[in-house]
Amino acid sequence: MPLLDVLRLVGAGILAVMGLLLARDDITLVTTQELGFGLFLVGVGYGLLLVKRYFDRTLPR
Repeated sequence: MPLLDVLRLVGAGILAVMGLLLARDDITLVTTQELGFGLFLVGVGYGLLLVKRYFDRTLPR
């Protein structure tokens, strides 16, 4: 896996963890939990997309 893809995957993981931490905080804003969970889903989804693209490039057809 190229270094750029690995860095993107690490970034997506960090984004997902930040989303979970944001959702956990007890801030008075009602949308904090939804925003944090949304960030988590975007991070995990992007990570899965990167893994899918990698395997699509490496598997023989």
